[in-house]
Amino acid sequence: MTLDFKRDYNQTMKLDKNYFNNLTLNYVKNDYYNADDVDNALVEIRKNALEMCDQIDTLTAQLNDALKANEDLKQLLSESKAKEETEVKKATEDAAAILEQVEQKKKEIEQIQVEREDRLVSIIAEIFERMKREHREDVSEINSQWQSFLTSLEDNSAPKDLSAKVEKIALEMQEISDNMPKKKKKK
Repeated sequence: MTLDFKRDYNQTMKLDKNYFNNLTLNYVKNDYYNADDVDNALVEIRKNALEMCDQIDTLTAQLNDALKANEDLKQLLSESKAKEETEVKKATEDAAAILEQVEQKKKEIEQIQVEREDRLVSIIAEIFERMKREHREDVSEINSQWQSFLTSLEDNSAPKDLSAKVEKIALEMQEISDNMPKKKKKK
């Protein structure tokens, strides 16, 4: 069996319906020639070739669809990454702004605390000064009573608990003075 193929040279290796229509098959044997077998073989080949062309068209369409889907996925991924980067950047900026606000509030609270402490020390110092002044007045009164007592010793009419009162007042003043906080100097 010898197969001779003639093809249209304007279409180099392009498999389509025209290619197989231009195909001729000569079936030659020494003493026997069967035209029906050759025609049947040619029809079968053309039928198979047309099915292959249809399959190629289908596969090409599927490939094109897959390539388009791939491009769509790439674009979607790119958009998703861009959106993610934008959101991360915004979240980072928001976090930095919040941290800055927290830092500012912390400084304000520390300043308020220092001012309160200074005011408290000032109030305590005023109270201590008032107590010292009152104790001086009390000591002055006691001193005058003591002078009266000394002058009345000649009369023997001095109160017995005056010495105990003077000692008690002196101890209270010493205790207050020892417990008085030292005034802080402003920074």
